[in-house]
Amino acid sequence: MSRNPTPAPSSPRRRRGSSLPAYGEPMVWLTGGALALCLLMVLALIGYIVWQGAATFWPSGIVRVTTHADRILMGEVFRTQEYEVRVDGLSGMHPIAQLRAEERLLPEVRARIQTTTLPSEELRRHILSIIDRNDEAVIDRTLREVLPATFSELTADRAPAILDEALRKLTEARRTAADLIDSGRLEALDQIIEAAGDESQDSAMDRVMRLRDQLADFRVTLAQRISQARPLVAAAIREASGIEARSREDFENVEDYRLHRRLISDRELEVRAAIDLMFDNVRVPFQRRLIRTGNYDITQIHFEWVSDLDIRHQDYPEWAFLAERLRNGRFYGMPEAFSLLHYTGPAQDPEPDAGLSIDELDEFFARQAQLRRARAREIADSLRPEIEQRNARLPEGQRIELRYVSGNNWLRESELTEHTRIEAVAEYHITAPLAWAQFETHHQSVRDRWQERRRLETHDNGRVARRLELGRLRVLRHAMRHEVSEAWINITREIWQLQDAGDEEAMAQRLALREEIEEEFERPPAAFLEIVAEYEDIRRQANLEFERIAKEIEKVNRENDRYVLHAVTAQGVQRNLTLNEIVRAYTANQTRQGDNLRVYLSRWWEFISDDPREANSEGGVFPAIFGTVLMTLIMSIAVVPFGVLAALYLREYAKPGPLVSAVRIAINNLAGVPSIVFGVFGLGFFCYLVGGGIDGLFFPERESPTFNKGGLLWASLTLALLTLPVVIVATEEALAAVPGSMREGSYACGASKWQTIKRIVLPRAMPGIMTGMILAMARGAGEVAPLMLVGAAKMAPELPGRIDAVPPYIHVESSFMHLGFHIFDLGFQSQDSEAARPMVFTTTLLLIVLIVLLNITAIVIRSRLRRKFVNTGF
Repeated sequence: MSRNPTPAPSSPRRRRGSSLPAYGEPMVWLTGGALALCLLMVLALIGYIVWQGAATFWPSGIVRVTTHADRILMGEVFRTQEYEVRVDGLSGMHPIAQLRAEERLLPEVRARIQTTTLPSEELRRHILSIIDRNDEAVIDRTLREVLPATFSELTADRAPAILDEALRKLTEARRTAADLIDSGRLEALDQIIEAAGDESQDSAMDRVMRLRDQLADFRVTLAQRISQARPLVAAAIREASGIEARSREDFENVEDYRLHRRLISDRELEVRAAIDLMFDNVRVPFQRRLIRTGNYDITQIHFEWVSDLDIRHQDYPEWAFLAERLRNGRFYGMPEAFSLLHYTGPAQDPEPDAGLSIDELDEFFARQAQLRRARAREIADSLRPEIEQRNARLPEGQRIELRYVSGNNWLRESELTEHTRIEAVAEYHITAPLAWAQFETHHQSVRDRWQERRRLETHDNGRVARRLELGRLRVLRHAMRHEVSEAWINITREIWQLQDAGDEEAMAQRLALREEIEEEFERPPAAFLEIVAEYEDIRRQANLEFERIAKEIEKVNRENDRYVLHAVTAQGVQRNLTLNEIVRAYTANQTRQGDNLRVYLSRWWEFISDDPREANSEGGVFPAIFGTVLMTLIMSIAVVPFGVLAALYLREYAKPGPLVSAVRIAINNLAGVPSIVFGVFGLGFFCYLVGGGIDGLFFPERESPTFNKGGLLWASLTLALLTLPVVIVATEEALAAVPGSMREGSYACGASKWQTIKRIVLPRAMPGIMTGMILAMARGAGEVAPLMLVGAAKMAPELPGRIDAVPPYIHVESSFMHLGFHIFDLGFQSQDSEAARPMVFTTTLLLIVLIVLLNITAIVIRSRLRRKFVNTGF
């Protein structure tokens, strides 16, 4: 007996009438499509930030733009934008810009007239004739009467060939009035003016200039023509539509009159709609560019918009350069010369003796000026032979001269007088190539000396100031311990200040007053006076150190001030730039790709490793990077142990009940509390309550608060509270994922509950705990709102967390900079939003990279732990 084989199971067939959602296909497509859309949005956002941030520091060429209004702008094109020009927006433009706009607006107006519904074609032709009116008769009369008379007057004496050519060009331009005043015709008029350059031709030049102005204002603009044509067109439409208003007497009853008025009103609305459609709604897109012009100290602006309609000429000057300065932002100009100064004396002349008469003072200053002039002659005589030899080797057109510096003036020898106070003799290198070569030769050494001066100002001065502060706090602490009167302390402070100022007379008065206080109250104990004497010794040594450091700084500054780059802006304003204030400079229109890459990398290095400047819109963000990393690490150290312990108790020890349920609900609700609420709690609890208690116990002698204010420690603890629910929930899930068989096996081997948790549960739950820490770090590092209340600052001069000899030794109490707060400050608090815009994207990119690096570190640790315990089990 043969057995029938069992048929293979087949896929279920759809029965007639069954819906597609019953088989799940729509949900697959819906969920997959939602996931793809989310990934696309995330990648688009990250890609946009990466593109904008990475392109911020790439150098671009420097363009020089001349507008029709003879304004000259020079700088980098920051971005381009499309904008629309309407008919009623032409009145404020330059005449040539109006004509350029008309070339595209007029066809659009004609097209609107052609497509607008009108009562008749005759009316349409009438409207077109109104719009197309070119006033040919006026143009003919101008060409026939004004131009030939002017030309004949000039031709009689000067340049007949040039004038005949100009006349021919102007005569050929009779088609439209726009051709009379475009750039080519203006160049012809410029040739005429140049040809009539003699003084004998002044009257002819005046006539030509008047002619040029007449041509510039000659043609009626489109906006004016439309304003004139509007009532004519409206009247023509009304006439063709049969709209005629009649009075009340023409009707027998009121209802007929009301019907007539309603009909008139409806047709008026139709007329207005037709007019608006033909004229008011006409707009054409044009391009405009935002040029970063810099030179804030001259123009008080950083950027300027320029429409393509307003541009008469643009070029890229060969020697245009960009200088990034310590103050006043970027400078755009062209080098003219370079000066290497040789000083004729000290920075300051000796002060005259007190009690000299006016004549004696005049004689004293004249003698000082004479000594400087004599020293200047000696320096010039020693430099001339070398300069002559170097001039002989220079290319034609380049040369070195001797100039004499008096104030802000660089004078030739022939410009000196017997009263000129010569401060320095300058080797004046003329022409842009020679000046730029000297700049590149000396700039790096100047920057090295500037770094040395910065070290003196920050490190050395700070070291002495810290030692001085320690002594002062020690005096105040012992004054409170020995109950020294506040009047005695205040008088002593005034004595120290007068001693620093060198006012012996006032200091003697304060000493006498302090003796009276000691007699009236009680002389401070001997132990306290010994401490005061020690502090006075520290002050004397510190003042000597400050004087020594100030002399070294003055020496460096004086040496750096010897090197001056003379530049001129596109508007002809001259500026003397000391190399001391230039961070970086390059000739943008001569750089190759390798030079651009070098500038690009140097800007990135400065951004990562240097301090900010120019209201955070220039320079670097290293303090913000340091503060963000340190805050995130302290937050992780604070939140992970407490979160893991809380999760262990809830999962392993707590018995289910109303209290545990309430705690879980509170944790889940805590995750949804706005972050600014945590900031307010941190400000009240950590800063005011805890910080105020610490200051009262350990730092009562300090006038300014130490822990009773926002700082790195309080910000980290506030964010630890903010991210605590994330760690607790992730740790609970990780503990629940450990198989129960492992616990049971451990108990069977005789292990206690804590031994089981320590040796079995926690190691296997560690990857999940690390996941919670990663999520907490990612959220905490990007939070900004709480930090605005508990410690983040726009500018923190010293790095937080530093270690020194000043209590509390490890300075986690100080304010700090944060990348997220830095982004907020640049985007919403900056003086110039356009200047800060690229830094916003760059800082955002840096914050994303920083968070990714921190997360990658945690992910690597998690992966190793997972591989270690993946195959272990019972």
